[in-house]
Amino acid sequence: MFRTSGELFDAMKAITETAGYPFLKHYKDDLHKVDREYLSKFWTVGSTFIWIVREMGTHLYPVGVDVMFQTHTESVLKTFGEDKTDLYLIRRGTLKRITRSQAREAMASPVYVTENGMIFRHKEAFACIDVIPDSRGARSSSVVITATRDQRTYSLEELLSLQMVAECEAVRVSQSFFAPIGLITLDGIDIEERIRLARDVLPLAA
Repeated sequence: MFRTSGELFDAMKAITETAGYPFLKHYKDDLHKVDREYLSKFWTVGSTFIWIVREMGTHLYPVGVDVMFQTHTESVLKTFGEDKTDLYLIRRGTLKRITRSQAREAMASPVYVTENGMIFRHKEAFACIDVIPDSRGARSSSVVITATRDQRTYSLEELLSLQMVAECEAVRVSQSFFAPIGLITLDGIDIEERIRLARDVLPLAA
């Protein structure tokens, strides 16, 4: 079992460097830079991701966090044939090759759902969310999250999921994947500070 995002990345990199491996011949920065940074920011031992490797690049999507990632996964699978993709499930600190149907099944089971300003986790109210567009017209948005329980009880995995949900909601409001996202707060405090404190308690989860 992988204990750090670095160990997981090394295993992913080793797959792509196996002699005769037919994928990731181009755009290797997708893995070496983009995926590596995303794992460093969002992965924990309890996280679940779908990793898709193509000849020209990779895609790394969290499972169960937002329907946006399910849509992206389905788009990749429909665009590229079965012989053009290599799929893996990252779950509970492991990395396992899976089929396309298994990837779809994993993505079809949302943990978090956002409706009418409320974030639900396993169908129970989890937090309130409000996206505030930049009044200066720069299209950046700040996101205010209000806990529905004592925020000190949120686990690292839950805090990271809230951050991903917030970023997805900001994208919807700005209608752009490239618009900058401003401060994301949880009960008035920068959520990244909350995450940093949670990581300090569980240093091997990073």
